[in-house]
Amino acid sequence: MKRLTIILGSGAVQNFDLEKCQKNRIYIGRSREKNDICLASNIISSSHGVFLKTADGISYTDLNSRNGTYVESRKGRALLKNTKQAVALYSGDMIRILSRKHPESSVLIIYEDEQQEKIWDKYFLGKKEIKIGRGSGCDIIFPEPYVSRNQCGIVPSDDGYELLNYSRNGTLVNGKLIHDKHVLREQDVIQIYQNILIYTDGKLFYKIEADGIQVELQHIDKFVGREKKQILRDVSCQIGSNEFIAIIGGSGAGKTTLMNVMNGFDDDFQGKVYYNGIDLKKNKEWLKNVMGYVPQEDIIYENLTLYKMLYYTAKIKFPKDMTSGEIRQKVLEAIRVVELDDHKDTLVRKLSGGQKKRASIAVELLGEPKIFFLDEPTSGLDPGTEQNLMHSLRSLAKNQKTTVIMVTHTTQNIHLCDKIIFMGNGGRLCFYGSPDQAKMFFDTDDFTDAYIKTSKDAEFWKEQYDGSFVHQDSYPEENEENDKFKKEKALLGRQFASLLGRSFESLWNEKNKLILLLLQPALISLLIKIVSDEDVFKLYESTRNILFALTCAGIWIGLFNSIQEICRERKIVKREYMSGLNLGLYIIAKFCVQIVISLLQAALISGIFFTAIGTPDQDLGFFKNAPAMFLTTWITIITAAALGFLVSASVKSGDKAMVIAPFLLILQLLFSGVIFELEGIGKRIADITISKWSIGAYGTIANLNSLDLKMQKDFPMIEHETEALYKFAENNLMQKWAVLAVMLLVCLIASGVILRRVAKDKR
Repeated sequence: MKRLTIILGSGAVQNFDLEKCQKNRIYIGRSREKNDICLASNIISSSHGVFLKTADGISYTDLNSRNGTYVESRKGRALLKNTKQAVALYSGDMIRILSRKHPESSVLIIYEDEQQEKIWDKYFLGKKEIKIGRGSGCDIIFPEPYVSRNQCGIVPSDDGYELLNYSRNGTLVNGKLIHDKHVLREQDVIQIYQNILIYTDGKLFYKIEADGIQVELQHIDKFVGREKKQILRDVSCQIGSNEFIAIIGGSGAGKTTLMNVMNGFDDDFQGKVYYNGIDLKKNKEWLKNVMGYVPQEDIIYENLTLYKMLYYTAKIKFPKDMTSGEIRQKVLEAIRVVELDDHKDTLVRKLSGGQKKRASIAVELLGEPKIFFLDEPTSGLDPGTEQNLMHSLRSLAKNQKTTVIMVTHTTQNIHLCDKIIFMGNGGRLCFYGSPDQAKMFFDTDDFTDAYIKTSKDAEFWKEQYDGSFVHQDSYPEENEENDKFKKEKALLGRQFASLLGRSFESLWNEKNKLILLLLQPALISLLIKIVSDEDVFKLYESTRNILFALTCAGIWIGLFNSIQEICRERKIVKREYMSGLNLGLYIIAKFCVQIVISLLQAALISGIFFTAIGTPDQDLGFFKNAPAMFLTTWITIITAAALGFLVSASVKSGDKAMVIAPFLLILQLLFSGVIFELEGIGKRIADITISKWSIGAYGTIANLNSLDLKMQKDFPMIEHETEALYKFAENNLMQKWAVLAVMLLVCLIASGVILRRVAKDKR
């Protein structure tokens, strides 16, 4: 519906339906006889301007009026005066007619191109403050989760009324970001995400924007590789709000590449992508707030119940001021929309393939996205499940007011889509339109024939399509003011608590893994007992060998505790990172779980070791030998776990992590200084191994330097040369622990830094 909302300086509001008017030229002005829209204002000329209806849309021309006309788009403000220039209008553009002498007579006209009529609500300002935000106590409520509970307020002032910003991200007034306060002038436009409020004559006009995003692609080209191979060729199309769109085509046609351009994941392309007229490339950080993405692989935590998985995700994603009750309501609503009410308390790993796909969709629905992308959502599903999912996606577009765009290779249920984008070989756009139009265009009732035709001669079909549909540049350049608009972050404390709770609950629900983690150190301790002899803590060789075995066991346990922890969740981390996840908190929360697990493992391995083998005879000053050995075992395990985190953050799969693990273990063995006597570069490498400092700590506690060598039994005149590494002193033990602690911190910090590269992962 193409319509004008006209707000006069007096506060009167007029609505004009451009589509119901049969004329192609619609005149506005003060004269009733000359104009289709009569504006009773003394600053309006007799014939002020004209709206032109063409096949390409609506445009406006000023008719040499006395005061001229200001056209405000997202590019900025342009004055039309003494010119016959026609300016194309797009939904949300504003026309202002102003006069410095008579500001009270100003006129504001808003052009809207929407699928259904929306009525502007009116709120009368009084002597008390009115509050605007998401909270139930606000006077004007915008329910989106990314709107602050108390976004802003409007209070009386000496100059009329004043806007007070309460949001950390600020509030837009006339396209400018306000962080503190702003004196409201006649017909100021307040923008809170996609919601608009207009101040005029002591009143606010507003409406809740519920529609999905309109997307326009303009001349998209994409080149890859050193040879600059072109994989997208001059792709242009316009997608309406709340439409269900399928991108189809053969292998190598550029389907996923095109979707990655449309959702902002890939910004290395030529051309323009606009969301409701906003340049996606320039404003990706802001626009990702209204975007949802479900990859082909279901990237969800399988060791939690559906409800708990969504609940923890919501707590991480949502702003700090959203209460637990609101979060619970959002989670239950997402579950209802994807029709999984009966599986709310089911572990995700027990859901069927189709149900897991719905669960993945529910994760993104938490943020109430206005545009939704799905990569092969029906892949691997049986025909019945596929049809049900397609019906659900169509319902999502129509009932939840969300633009849905999916990549698919199946066409069995393609008739449920509003439109299809048919890509041919080499990234050529061969068709864009409804499924019925596609059948007429390709002269077939079977889309398989269209696949064959476009694979044989994609260039021919691109030319046929280009000859049938005219593509013109539509949207103007975007005002870079929006680049400053940042998404409000969730409170770090609550995000950390949510990450920590999710990590512990996920591990608790994975009982088999937990049992293995605790069984492993017990078995290793028993194996160490088998290879030990009665000379442990009596002779140097026997003692050092058994302590080295204890060192290797700690490194092994810690490394394999953690080496797959991050990489196996990498896709989930990427999705959450793009939604505001703090990677540092993610690493710390994960590591807290490792701290607890390693404490239990150290207690098991130490307890069995002390019982089966014993402890050193002499305490090291303040440090009692048993607690000191336990602490060394724990520090060894947890430092190795930090090293495992570093590897896990650096690779993209568990398989790659496990390939690296043996190399790290061999490195610890070779450069521990126990098996080989090291010189030169070998000593330098040893300095960065966990094994050197761990065996050094154990050897210090056991006072290895005081123990006799085996050969001294037969040759008592041989002297045991002392080693500085095992000096029996408290400060020496503290030094070993300190070095291990530094290694731990370095590995954790490096893990967080390296993990930031997850944003560049290819889908």
